[in-house]
Amino acid sequence: MGHTPDTDTAAHADFLAAHPLIIAANRGPVEWTKHDDGTVTHKRGSGGVVTAMGALGRYVDPVWVASAMTDGDRAQAATAGGDPVTVEDAGAPPLRIHFAVVPQETYDLGYNIVSNELLWFLQHYLWDAAEEPNIDAATWRAWDLGYEIMNLTFANTVVRAAERLGTLQPIVMLQDYHLYLVARLVRERLPEAIIQQFVHIPWPDKDYWRLLPLRMRRAICDSLLACDVVGFQTADSCHNFMHTCGANVPDVDEDHEHLVLRYGGRTIRVRSYPISIDVPAVREVAQSERVVHFRTALRDFLGDYT
Repeated sequence: MGHTPDTDTAAHADFLAAHPLIIAANRGPVEWTKHDDGTVTHKRGSGGVVTAMGALGRYVDPVWVASAMTDGDRAQAATAGGDPVTVEDAGAPPLRIHFAVVPQETYDLGYNIVSNELLWFLQHYLWDAAEEPNIDAATWRAWDLGYEIMNLTFANTVVRAAERLGTLQPIVMLQDYHLYLVARLVRERLPEAIIQQFVHIPWPDKDYWRLLPLRMRRAICDSLLACDVVGFQTADSCHNFMHTCGANVPDVDEDHEHLVLRYGGRTIRVRSYPISIDVPAVREVAQSERVVHFRTALRDFLGDYT
């Protein structure tokens, strides 16, 4: 008997019922703001990761794990006391969010120094290799006391979310470079989980990664090798990632023809999944008063480029 849209939909529904979806990202789909009068308001996010993953809410009911980035986020997390925060807005799918809460200093070390000042620059080929990066004691402190702890907290929160869902086999979709160390930690505690990590920025050549100390790059590769699927925007990034793992982790078998890595008795699929932007949202922002103001200001320097 051939497949039909109805039978495929039913099969997908059965699969997702057995494997609830957990999306983990530094920035969650909702941001809370705490005001001077003590009230807390929220707005839904519009960043790239949120836009891409938020579309899943039309088909499934995912649980989110996200950083508590603002005072409002922290207030919501404290009120929830370990339970998910539920958001129900008219005309939008409901959201359930578990917050990964770390001290503000820990978050700043992991997010600002390691993720944004070190990894983001490296992955966009922005370091002057003759002089940068300068891996000093402050960098190692940010890695050990910021990035590693932030990732451990995310892993703990993912596991807690799975336990509350009553499953040892969730689908865990990890997002981007902020969470490179999460997959290995989740795999150790949920060995039957289905784990995918999507990297939203480029993955540079294996030799460029040598700007980082071996301990850092090996920890990143080893953790990503705990995934079932590692996704990128382009095929070039897929091959660069495979070469990087082969160069930094012993006993990794690279199969570039089939885009798989074999390591520790497991097969890791490496795939390119180009993610589009939310066109209506971008058009709305482009027509906003703030963007019009900056376009007008830039015209003085660039001329009439419209």
